[in-house]
Amino acid sequence: MKERIKSFSRQISGPIKNNTAEITISILCFVSASLIRENVITTNKLYPFVFPLFFVLSYLLNKWFSQGTWRILYYISPLLVFPFFCIDVSDWVFSIEYSVALTIAALMLLIRNWISDNKSFTFQATCYFTHLLQAALLSGCAYFLLIGIYYSVTYIFNIFPQSEYNVSSYLSMICFIIGMPCLFLTFNNRQETLSTQEKKICSGNTYKLYTISCDTHIHDHTIHIFYDYFLFVELT
Repeated sequence: MKERIKSFSRQISGPIKNNTAEITISILCFVSASLIRENVITTNKLYPFVFPLFFVLSYLLNKWFSQGTWRILYYISPLLVFPFFCIDVSDWVFSIEYSVALTIAALMLLIRNWISDNKSFTFQATCYFTHLLQAALLSGCAYFLLIGIYYSVTYIFNIFPQSEYNVSSYLSMICFIIGMPCLFLTFNNRQETLSTQEKKICSGNTYKLYTISCDTHIHDHTIHIFYDYFLFVELT
């Protein structure tokens, strides 16, 4: 059990190193939602609903520009959050254009590798949906676990009885705004690692089969040469 916890901790720490911009956007979303809740920000209160689009954009840039000079676009992508805050999205979030934007973002995730094989495309879509569902379920379980611990402590020790709404709100934001994206990235990175390892194994096996086939062909060709030679000697 201890080893599994260590292994899961290493997997969770992976997105911090490999998906820095995406995690930064999640944290900015949490900060903006907290400031809106505390009435520090009184305008454009629905702006956190736009953050999933920034998250997808950073994720795509991370995959498209994994190295090289263009990698800088990925690192500066969280900065796009600030200039767009000047645009009031209160009406846009409830419009059909917002739903279309989310749909296009989801489709961009699916076609980011320009997969032409229907089987591979379906597998990729299933993986994304499964990882998102698993992240949501685990985040929900973590929320209910933490809120259960809070209520237990409040009931037993009779402390923080007036902070129920605040604690519930912040725990939900932590679990679903920060925890859920981290879990999604963790599951997705693990799947990509496994897929890469399987491709290497398949490539190695293909090379071995090709080598064996070549050796067999050369061996058969050599036998035919010697057979023709001895047949020629016998006839002469």
